[in-house]
Amino acid sequence: MIDEDGEYDPADFNDSLVLGLKGTFAQAELHIIRARLHGGKLNKAANGELHFPLPVGLVFEDDKIVLDPDQEIQGAVRAVFELFEQEGSAYRVVRRFHDLGLRFPRRAYGGAWDGRIIWGRLTHGRVLGILANPCYAGTYVFGRHQAHRAVGADGEIYTRSVPMPPEAWSVTLHDHHPGYITWDQFVANRQRLAANRTN
Repeated sequence: MIDEDGEYDPADFNDSLVLGLKGTFAQAELHIIRARLHGGKLNKAANGELHFPLPVGLVFEDDKIVLDPDQEIQGAVRAVFELFEQEGSAYRVVRRFHDLGLRFPRRAYGGAWDGRIIWGRLTHGRVLGILANPCYAGTYVFGRHQAHRAVGADGEIYTRSVPMPPEAWSVTLHDHHPGYITWDQFVANRQRLAANRTN
């Protein structure tokens, strides 16, 4: 083997020892770099400055998060919260949207439609996602999900995203930006959703 420092024979004890040490140092260096990058990310998040894709109804204006200036989009988002307050169930919110012939916006990511708003049918999953997103309460959160690695039945290692409870969120900054509901309403909505679960 050859590198910028010389030639090495893996069959030779001294050369293999040097190669092993170099490999160990390289792994340590990668670990340190990853730790520094993650530390910088956490530091920005602690100040509420780490940008992430915003849910529909909120947009970036320079470096600040503001309500989407499109009144139709604002109205659709507000309608979800108002109907949930009246109906008390995500399924009923979907049914009311369909009965009233209302559509709901979503932002496209990637491709020719990147960044554009597409209107379509409201789904149960979308309602749950909206009600569980603290961003709509004007709260900046980092650490809502964590990546967990596990070994599958076939021996393959896979990574999945696991939602964390609010008390385990790394950063929670209330009144960070304008919201559609208050924090108390957000907490009440989560409690109502938990009470609705039948499994």
